[in-house]
Amino acid sequence: MLKTRLIFIVSFVIAIASCDRNRTIDPFEDDIGSFSVYGAIELGKDNNSIRIRNVSIPFLADSTIGYEEIEVSLKEVDSGRSVDIEEKLVNQNGNYTVNYVILEDLEPRIDYEFSITDEFGNVVSSVFKMPGINTHRINQNRILDCYHPIKFYWDNVIAPEYILMEVGVDYQGQRYWGEVQRIDEPDHVPGANQMQMELTVRQLLVDVFPPPFGGEASTSLPLEKWPPTVECYELDNNIIHVRYIHFGQDWEQFEETSYYIFDYLDSGEITNGIGFLGGIRRDRFSFTVEEMN
Repeated sequence: MLKTRLIFIVSFVIAIASCDRNRTIDPFEDDIGSFSVYGAIELGKDNNSIRIRNVSIPFLADSTIGYEEIEVSLKEVDSGRSVDIEEKLVNQNGNYTVNYVILEDLEPRIDYEFSITDEFGNVVSSVFKMPGINTHRINQNRILDCYHPIKFYWDNVIAPEYILMEVGVDYQGQRYWGEVQRIDEPDHVPGANQMQMELTVRQLLVDVFPPPFGGEASTSLPLEKWPPTVECYELDNNIIHVRYIHFGQDWEQFEETSYYIFDYLDSGEITNGIGFLGGIRRDRFSFTVEEMN
């Protein structure tokens, strides 16, 4: 199965909190439940939130059950400084979860600990690190045509942080996006805090408009010769759009997976709980091609 991850995984890690599959865990005592915790915390974004749910409480239960006697905090690990958060009850078709909205900008490459303490002093917690602030660039001032090799660079990406990239083009009045991963994808440069890849625009189109064989069936064509089903000259304009997510180090365990539901539930990131917390940074840029031939 091809990995269609870029947009799906970040929205999914938040949305999954509303459908925890009624999974009950029992880390403290037989009569004490625990919590699921989810969040993709984005650098530079206002109103990031961390979603929790008491997994021992049945769906459609009263909104106040299971949250009366808990204390929730978000702190910088090294300094111990508390980060301001605000509770917000969320009702999704009668299934109640609690969002904790982060009222401050989090800092790059800082460790944060989110914790829930129940009335008995039991703690569900997770430590996550925000990614750094990368810079992006390409090695060409002029992209002459669709067969012109372009090298893409992302600096200040310290492994196990990584980049996932999508390319977008306009075709028949719509913008189409595809994750760049069939012919090449961003990869770490050994010994450097950098990721890079090299592709032509025509090769980028293979991820937006894949050939009929899709990469799964056998073909005599080498990867670099795969034809897109829509060629450069058929596009509405000569602008190529790029958007990407820079993932923090906590996402390393998902880099080579397809991000199934249970990858998140069983991630091991939540001590005495289930779910996942991790930091991300989004960015985008565009470039033009002189001849769309």
